[in-house]
Amino acid sequence: MKKWAMLLLLALAVPAMAEAVDESSLEPNNKKEEAKLLQKGRHSNLTISKKDHNDWFKVYVPGNSVINILVESNNDDLDLIVRLDDNRAPIRSIRSRNSRAHIQEPVHDEQYLYIKVKGRKAKKWKKKDVVTYTITIDVLESRYTCDINRWPKGWEDMELESKWEANMEQFNALEDALEDGEEIFGLKMKVRWDGLSRRFQDVYYDTPNGDLTAAGHVLRHRHQWDWDAPGSEPPSDNSLQELLTAKSWEEQWQRLQYKSTPKRIDALWFRSEKGDCRAWDINDEGLCDTGRKFNIDDVWAGQWNQHDAIQALLDDHPNLDLSTMKMSRFVNDFRYRIEFLGDEDELLYEMSMDRLQSIDYRTGQTTESVEIELEILKPDYGADEVFELQILSDRFQNAFGLTPSAHSKGGSGVTNICSRHVVEEDR
Repeated sequence: MKKWAMLLLLALAVPAMAEAVDESSLEPNNKKEEAKLLQKGRHSNLTISKKDHNDWFKVYVPGNSVINILVESNNDDLDLIVRLDDNRAPIRSIRSRNSRAHIQEPVHDEQYLYIKVKGRKAKKWKKKDVVTYTITIDVLESRYTCDINRWPKGWEDMELESKWEANMEQFNALEDALEDGEEIFGLKMKVRWDGLSRRFQDVYYDTPNGDLTAAGHVLRHRHQWDWDAPGSEPPSDNSLQELLTAKSWEEQWQRLQYKSTPKRIDALWFRSEKGDCRAWDINDEGLCDTGRKFNIDDVWAGQWNQHDAIQALLDDHPNLDLSTMKMSRFVNDFRYRIEFLGDEDELLYEMSMDRLQSIDYRTGQTTESVEIELEILKPDYGADEVFELQILSDRFQNAFGLTPSAHSKGGSGVTNICSRHVVEEDR
């Protein structure tokens, strides 16, 4: 029977019986190249001590699967570190909490995966300290219900990113985990903008009848500001009100942007975006080739119709009267950004962590929220890169408990065209 909630149930379930292991048959296994093969199931009576503080195992995993690893120990005072590797690099590492550590990871290709269990700070343990633990390994089939034929038409040329709703606890956990120069999930991290947040102000426009919102389209006037107070830093990201009232922000540039109706597969969003050029720039760099200085009133007077964002808007809404456009929403966005690098420092992804204040001019309602975005940056990406982004997104979502976002910053709901994982049966 198909069980949509199988992943969650598995994380909570504990098999009734465990296979007692003759640990001597698994030694030596202190190095990755000495990893001993384990079958799926529950294996007990394994130990970590000051003298023997590393255990390496390997497990065969078929493609299109989800591997679940649960490690339970008998000692609340001495923690274990559980790490999952592939042939090349670490995938995930987690510290036990309350004598328990759980890793759940999607696996795209058939392979052997490696599991390392080690004592945290074991070299400082006493000679008599021994942790006995049980490791449970389950492999579940994961079938892609969203095959490539169901992706939006023209997806190869769209903006592609995963988006999540979060809270400040998750925001802070991410900020602590994503350290400049360190690695996560096999990718090197680079914190942008000297570790400071930047301020974005977005003014959204719509017709009096809300035609753009109804279609899931967005026209926004974006302003970007940098912190301009040498020797000082912006207020803490934990204090949105202090960020909003700080005086030392200096505007850097403006853009006029149009976005098509987004489609999503769980957390992964597809949509087209127009408006990369700068309508205004403090240094007159990257300006739009329009031959005139930017003024938003000129847009509504039809004098910027050659701008690609306005062209796309009018293509989608040929009967739209620009002179009727009104402000519909105002968003303050304080953004913290991290880049993820691959081999030879190739730039692959970037993550934006956003503190948001949104004012809906139609209802007068003001809301605050936290959003996380992970965008693919590799040019000319194909289906393999989309799958790789999905797998990386799953890792972040599982590790930090993020919730796939179903609404754009402009306030429109976004339809989930299909869910990606269906777990059918134990493999």
